[in-house]
Amino acid sequence: MTSRNIRQRIEQFNSQRPVDLQKIKYDKMKKDPFSFFRGSCHLFHQDWPTGAEINRAPQMFICGDLHLENFGTYKGADRQVYFGINDFDEGIYAAITRDITRLAVSVLLVAELLGLEKVKQSVLVTNLLDKYRQTLLTGKHRSLKDAQGVVGDLLEKASDRSRLDLLKKYLGDVDSDKLQEKDDKILAIADSQREQILAVYGDWAEQQSKPEFYECLDIKQRLAGLGSLGVDRYLLLVAGKGESQRYLLDLKEQPILAASPWSSSAQRVLMVQSLRQSPVPALQGELSINQKSFTLRELQPSQDKITCDAENINSDDLQQLVQIVGQVTAWSHLQTDKLSEIVDYAAGEGWCSIVLEYATKYAEQVKADHQEFAEIH
Repeated sequence: MTSRNIRQRIEQFNSQRPVDLQKIKYDKMKKDPFSFFRGSCHLFHQDWPTGAEINRAPQMFICGDLHLENFGTYKGADRQVYFGINDFDEGIYAAITRDITRLAVSVLLVAELLGLEKVKQSVLVTNLLDKYRQTLLTGKHRSLKDAQGVVGDLLEKASDRSRLDLLKKYLGDVDSDKLQEKDDKILAIADSQREQILAVYGDWAEQQSKPEFYECLDIKQRLAGLGSLGVDRYLLLVAGKGESQRYLLDLKEQPILAASPWSSSAQRVLMVQSLRQSPVPALQGELSINQKSFTLRELQPSQDKITCDAENINSDDLQQLVQIVGQVTAWSHLQTDKLSEIVDYAAGEGWCSIVLEYATKYAEQVKADHQEFAEIH
């Protein structure tokens, strides 16, 4: 794997996004190889060797963009707080090894950021794959809502965070009917945009069991994430249950994936989420605005993730995290009607070594690609 027109491939992928937001995304990607990896998921899939042994694994709808920062806390429909995979925008039908390999590459890149030597990086990935394999062999799925260490701390903080905390963050005054503008994250939109969104959203709201709950009070543009930075994204303030009990909704464009058979990308994302995440959050929907497909989700006070850099985690935290995400990934893959096929594959010999070898080589390729991209941009 050598340099392969990285600049051209990245710029082509992002060409439909506003130029000013492309620049913000590229600046974030230049920060380090892990940030570059997060912002260039399409390169991983373009490079994936579909004819190689690593791809001869059970296939199902997978996350498609599995890395350490795409796990986090969220509140399920049962109103309990869980830790699990929390991003399905790149969800595709593919070999399960594609998910675990991408996760393994992210572990190597984060371990490098923390200054771990190569041998310790390899041990981390070996532990990840062993926990994933051993969990698959149980054939039993469960959900995670309590843990020790860094994930336990995240769950505790997420459970303690209230709706008022979230409203204060975005409104300032919790009784306000207006979202606060923040230069780098929350921006005003044109009246024409607002009217276009409200026309479609209003029709959707009228079809819900409690339309008054979804009355839209304000809309702003929202800048968030890295890989998706630049797609159309909005934050909606809705009436909810009244003053101090407003709700916030995230309206996010879901671009069509290359060679995807789905006419609605939002439908694809929500379908994959329903298969790979358990339980799913309660408030979700899909809208079509100006021939673009959007997911609509509640922005929850309990949503959070572990930021994987030296300021937020250490090597001990990473060791704990690797064990947990290996287990959580296996549980996600065990939600399937191909259970016996999955368990039989897990029992097989050699595939963990193949994943480790590919992930190790690909992590080096990511670092080379990042260096080339950073020098150009």
